[in-house]
Amino acid sequence: MNPSSTNSKDTLRQTAFRKRLLLPASTRKQAAHAMMEKFIQGVALKPGLVIGGYWPIHSEINVLPLLTRLQSLGYACALPQITGKDKPLVFRSWHEKTPMRTGANEMKEPDPAGSAVVAPDLLIVPLLAFDSERHRLGYGAGYYDRTFLHLKKSHAFTAIGVGYDAQKINKIPAGELDHKMDMIVTDRYVYKPE
Repeated sequence: MNPSSTNSKDTLRQTAFRKRLLLPASTRKQAAHAMMEKFIQGVALKPGLVIGGYWPIHSEINVLPLLTRLQSLGYACALPQITGKDKPLVFRSWHEKTPMRTGANEMKEPDPAGSAVVAPDLLIVPLLAFDSERHRLGYGAGYYDRTFLHLKKSHAFTAIGVGYDAQKINKIPAGELDHKMDMIVTDRYVYKPE
């Protein structure tokens, strides 16, 4: 990726982060519920899937109600753990009563003492922005891109970005290592290949 593309992404990240922070708490709560309904209705889930989600930070759309709903439908869920700066995420089994701890980057993660490592079949991925081609803009640390590459070595998986529809932008500069989402689900639409 050339330096101008990196600078462009950094500017997009700053703008998208500020825009998301400005969404009122009541709007974010309503959007999380609407996104959950769109996800349940619009994503075909095979029985027995392990679903990796995330613990929301920095005004990310709250997926915890969705994960709880998926568990009630019989799916196993997991949350990520950061194990090193240049390493892929590790996913650990999670349910509402799983003991949690604060890990790297102040992220909540399942306590390793009470949560097994699992390999997700479907990843629910946070984002700062997305475009109509289902490119996702993250925070820039590369954790998810490394995780996608790592998971590809062992098994097929589906990556679904989730967010507020207000996070959609015209175009995200995408490099060779950027993994396009299989779908993006927002509070208003399910974006998937035509």
